[in-house]
Amino acid sequence: MHALYRKTLILLASVVAAKGVDFQTHRINPAMELLITDVAVVDSPQASYPGIWSWGHLMEQALGKEEAPQKVAEWLGSWRRGQISNPQDPTVKGPAPREEVSERIILNWQKRDGYAPGSREPWKPNLANAPFRLLAIVNRMDLGLPIAPKSGSGGYYGSNSTVDSTAGEARLVYCLVDGNDRVAEPGLTLIAEYGLDASKEGRRLDWAIAWHALGEHKAFDGAYLDALATLSRCFIDKRPEKTGNPLPPAPEKPPTVLEHLNQDAVGNSMQLLRLRINDGVTGKVREFREFAVREGNLSPAVLPGAPAAEFFDEKKPANRELTQWLEDEAARQRSKQEIELRDKVIKERLPIQIALPATLKVSRKEMAVGTFALPARQPEDHWNGWAMRDPELRRTVSLNSCCGCHCGDTNSDFFHVFPREKGEASALSKYLRTDGTAWRIKDPQSNDRLDSHEIEDRAEFLSSILKSDLSLTGKLEFRRSRGLRVH
Repeated sequence: MHALYRKTLILLASVVAAKGVDFQTHRINPAMELLITDVAVVDSPQASYPGIWSWGHLMEQALGKEEAPQKVAEWLGSWRRGQISNPQDPTVKGPAPREEVSERIILNWQKRDGYAPGSREPWKPNLANAPFRLLAIVNRMDLGLPIAPKSGSGGYYGSNSTVDSTAGEARLVYCLVDGNDRVAEPGLTLIAEYGLDASKEGRRLDWAIAWHALGEHKAFDGAYLDALATLSRCFIDKRPEKTGNPLPPAPEKPPTVLEHLNQDAVGNSMQLLRLRINDGVTGKVREFREFAVREGNLSPAVLPGAPAAEFFDEKKPANRELTQWLEDEAARQRSKQEIELRDKVIKERLPIQIALPATLKVSRKEMAVGTFALPARQPEDHWNGWAMRDPELRRTVSLNSCCGCHCGDTNSDFFHVFPREKGEASALSKYLRTDGTAWRIKDPQSNDRLDSHEIEDRAEFLSSILKSDLSLTGKLEFRRSRGLRVH
């Protein structure tokens, strides 16, 4: 394809019908388009405050430039203290305290700031001194795999999603460093997760083209950094209404993909969704925790798809009740599909979509199924239902839990992107390897060997958007084959 013709297609992508058009201009480069860990990026000036990828900049954009220091201090305090359970709903247990947050994070940060604990003045963290080092920038458009409208399955945002509302996520991954600017052992990673808005027609394709264009660069040079920074601002930076388009097109030219995305970002509410934490530093037991952005604050949130510890233990009644509920729900959906198939309402069997119930009755008492914090004690940790007869259903539920995704079901050891020292690239789990090598996962329950091709799957889905040749049913089947992933 000639260069001029290719650029014309990209310019017109959002204003012409894309169906059947191939916008895949080159072979997808995972290291440049999907999982970006090169040192030239993560140690670039843009990764240091006030750069676009610095932790401080992210917080200022999400929480407000003036309010961010105080809100970050409140977030750390709530993480340390935990949260009192709701007296109006005794089934909901708040997150437990994590006292070591004070010593390993708060006091470390205060020392960097020159703040004396016990001072009469409240501490307002200097965001330039945030002890978080960038590890990776990640394209997770695969999390925007469409689901049937108003299915109530929870989608990937924990609420009802529609086919056109989201193009998935973008993520920035950080690790905690100590007072000597070294990795805080044995490691803590913190992921800032952003929604990619696709509520306007053609935006899913716009996002795909913008990410894919990064792979046209020959190296992680200045031009690549500028292109990635421009794309990042489309989901990181919060611009108030009526500020205009920061990249105004020439009058005689149609808007470019990035100009469309920047226009959408003006007053856009779908930006930072949550912080997800894989914490091996601030307690005796490693754990997973999550904070959602609510009304401009970082608030503890129930981990999506992750049953509480009682529901993990096969010896406890809670596990049996959840197993029975899951099998009943899967049977109900299959029965409904059989009726639809006979009536020819749908042409193909759609995948089972499982969303955990809010509560279950266990020993005559209502118990909250979800949890604010989930411990990970062993690399083999995974969810298994007592006497569950459906291995695919078991694996789907387990992969949606933090432990299954980061431990047993992916044969990983807590991190998929590992903490790194400055000047080094992050090591990746075999599950996320980008070198194209073959690897087989051992299922922790059945001991079956399964082919592992996570990054290849993500590339395939990005390609399907660019080629505009994958039907809704095909995308649903693709999602089923990936285990209805939420991570």
